[in-house]
Amino acid sequence: MTDPQQLDWPATIGHAIMVRQQLHALDGSEPDSLPNVKATEADVAEFERAFGERLPAVYRSFLLHANGWRGFYYDVDLFGLDELVGGGAWPIAEQLLDTYVDEEVLDDAGLDPDDVMPVGAGRGSTTLFLIIREGRPGAGQVSWIGSGKETDRFTHFADFIASMTAYDLRRIDQLRRA
Repeated sequence: MTDPQQLDWPATIGHAIMVRQQLHALDGSEPDSLPNVKATEADVAEFERAFGERLPAVYRSFLLHANGWRGFYYDVDLFGLDELVGGGAWPIAEQLLDTYVDEEVLDDAGLDPDDVMPVGAGRGSTTLFLIIREGRPGAGQVSWIGSGKETDRFTHFADFIASMTAYDLRRIDQLRRA
């Protein structure tokens, strides 16, 4: 498992911001957004107490550097503590999760709905980012569900952020070649 203490979140988040700004300059449909101000250790601990379990370590570490990110991927928001307690796009995530359970998308991806928690969704989108909860097989992995299937699975939340940034870099390259 990746040690959250060894992650360089400022560099990872800073790189993602720079890439997203480049993408926004080339493709105005991609929002130019910044992550939210970090959560405090006390805020995260209080959420975990109320939630009744610890958050996956790498996602928890992310929240201590950026408490969510509105418009992280087009109209999809990454969830901070406010969303995890029902705010923002959380109702959309719940609706998408229910739909994907009913359509057996999670079954096809080998995911148990009780083992996952939404960490991203957005208005007008079929994209749902899920994280496997602590104490479950594959804890901390992030699943990207969209358009009725699992699009990708990432080993942990930092891998997810880095991979999404790499997707943005490929999109920039495509736009520059067009």
